[in-house]
Amino acid sequence: MGKMQEINHAEHANRTYPARTGSRPTRQLVHLIKIPIKIGLIAVLLFAGTVSAAEITCKVIRVQDGDSLTCLSKSKQRIEVQLANIDAPELLQSYGELAQLQLFYLVYNRNIRLDVLRQTRYGIKLANIYLGERHINAEMIQQGAAWVSNEASDSPQLLSLETEARSLQRGVWGLPLPEIIPPWRWRAMRSGE
Repeated sequence: MGKMQEINHAEHANRTYPARTGSRPTRQLVHLIKIPIKIGLIAVLLFAGTVSAAEITCKVIRVQDGDSLTCLSKSKQRIEVQLANIDAPELLQSYGELAQLQLFYLVYNRNIRLDVLRQTRYGIKLANIYLGERHINAEMIQQGAAWVSNEASDSPQLLSLETEARSLQRGVWGLPLPEIIPPWRWRAMRSGE
């Protein structure tokens, strides 16, 4: 076997190869075709974050708190979901358990549609959730069970629903003023302890 490899190497070293065929215009044409393909790939990568990554239908099997849940896809895949653009009170925070209960009543044991915006490094899908045509994320804000998150602070629709809930003192907005603490501020205060 060793001799055969030596012979093959020797043959390869002595082999002559034909000159390249094809005229210069043909090679330029191939190069010009590659450019739009590269530009197209770059565009897809740049705009991939602005387009919904996926739409999934699943059945809710658990509600962890007012802005996160677990569901099962039709193929029985477990999916961890964080409701996009909202921030509900934490369970230990004032109104935290009630926010969880509101989300539970809206979606538990029901088939929902996820409009997935992105996935976190932990595999949690950040999504808008729909029950039929009802936008559950928006309903949680409208019921006063969640704040508009800092990421969505430029969403006029969600901000309008939060303003309406505040003015009508729905949900968390009906608590005594000292207990109305945004979840991000509450978490920051707890981490400083």
